[in-house]
Amino acid sequence: MLREQILMIFRHFRKTGGEILPDSSLSAVRHDFAKDVSLEDYTAELHNMVNDGLITDEKSGVCLTEKGELAIYGAFNINDSIEEISKIFQYFKTVPNGLLPIGSLEAKKYDMLSPLTHKYLNKVLDECVLRGYIEKATNGLILKKRF
Repeated sequence: MLREQILMIFRHFRKTGGEILPDSSLSAVRHDFAKDVSLEDYTAELHNMVNDGLITDEKSGVCLTEKGELAIYGAFNINDSIEEISKIFQYFKTVPNGLLPIGSLEAKKYDMLSPLTHKYLNKVLDECVLRGYIEKATNGLILKKRF
């Protein structure tokens, strides 16, 4: 239970494998996610999570590992991520051969994309190109066909 609550803190901050959550951020929201847990129990569980390979202890905070990422979000699924990208095109009502300016993607990616899609965004966009959905342009993405 406590482990899941701590992992939810990483999810709250949208952290993925390899990203550090500063100690100050972890402390700031600890009571929001683990209200009735003593500092001793909380610290012990963090230590257990290090031993189990979910996180690492770093100078500036706690780093989520790939194993920790998997525990929070599950396995990365490129098809789910492509669906998320398609929703951004729909949000901006982009028509075939229409341009989605890179600024529009940047403006909505934190709101509309999951942490995993955000992490693997270049891979997802490359796959969209391979599948013929989009074409990369200097100033944005061109919708070649509907997703």
